[in-house]
Amino acid sequence: MKAIIFTVLLVGYASAKNCDDYFNDVNSRRVGRDVCFSPFASFISCLVGEIEEGIDHVIAESDQQAMQEAQQCFASAGCQVSYDEEKALNTFLPCNERSEEGRKQNCIWRYAADKIIEMLKKTPKPVGKCMIRYFKGIGQRKIEQCTRDYPPNIQPQFFMPEIPGFEDFELDELKNVLIYHVMTRYHLGKCTGCSSSSKPRLIDCLSDQAKDASKEVCAVREGCERPIRETNCAQRFSNVRSAVCACAKGELQKGLAALENWGEMKKVFVRGDWECQLEDCYKQAGLTSQWPSMESIISEVKSSVIKAYIKFQAGKAPKQVAEALFVFKSILGEIVQKWSGLFCGDCNTDGRGSASDIRERSYKKMLDSQSCLDATAEFDLSRGDASVFASLNSNQQSAINGFFDSKK
Repeated sequence: MKAIIFTVLLVGYASAKNCDDYFNDVNSRRVGRDVCFSPFASFISCLVGEIEEGIDHVIAESDQQAMQEAQQCFASAGCQVSYDEEKALNTFLPCNERSEEGRKQNCIWRYAADKIIEMLKKTPKPVGKCMIRYFKGIGQRKIEQCTRDYPPNIQPQFFMPEIPGFEDFELDELKNVLIYHVMTRYHLGKCTGCSSSSKPRLIDCLSDQAKDASKEVCAVREGCERPIRETNCAQRFSNVRSAVCACAKGELQKGLAALENWGEMKKVFVRGDWECQLEDCYKQAGLTSQWPSMESIISEVKSSVIKAYIKFQAGKAPKQVAEALFVFKSILGEIVQKWSGLFCGDCNTDGRGSASDIRERSYKKMLDSQSCLDATAEFDLSRGDASVFASLNSNQQSAINGFFDSKK
């Protein structure tokens, strides 16, 4: 769910015509009830409850008390660490410009981050809850699509029950989680000199902060699945899970490939569904008068994010961006390892899998990588042919220029 939220922050321009098309599509959607609705709905309710509990653990791992404990871990190893939001931004997106216009002209990375944070802070809670319902609807329809597009191609068509919960999720809490994990990993590398053997006590101290150390997420899935296995829907459930898990891998690969393709990126910025829905959420909350201000912020977010993307493609990103990407890769690796067993994969059978154990191995893997010393070695900002983010060709650059010219 968090991933969906941050992905749709990049959705772009929406004209009145696009919004009319979007709501016509919404109003014409046919909703079906799956033949195994009841056991499937019970499974989802069980799983969501455990996920929400897991999110509470993640938030607790990065609250103010956790930050103070982490600072003590670092201090005992002779290192000083700050979790201040401004200092965190300055670490990876340095900018000496004080004025907003100066940041916009000369520090587009920092300006983009500032505008995204401003957008999140200024989103009223009723609007946020409305948008979470929208995101859940996207997830519901995507799962239905997965069962059609990926083997074993469920027939008859699978109808996903509504996804409950998550509406009390606070994006500001997610921001604090990111700051904690990003700064902890960054300073862990600096403090140890990128060697997992230099200060093992520091790694142990930080790893022990994982709050759900006694619980494996795979066991959660097993418990939620057990009632389904006792019904005649067991095989259908197994088929749905196979399709969704295959879809998750396939869609991730598509997403990475899209980063190289300006045409695909452009679709994200001009599709408009998200912005249409956000405006409607302001109307539903009776806050129509606040929409123009938010619309102005969104316009700045769209423009600044895509300009930052272009600079990255052109090899003009600061070195600190490569460090941020390396740290994020470590965080994502831990998340995937910790949560993949919740719906896909086999349960852990080797005694490993506690949060602290996964955290420790994630830290050591990050520190053992040469990229810890020089992240640009992994995220080559020179944009050579071997780069994940290939250089823009003349046609792509022309399309980008045309995109911005049309918005003047």
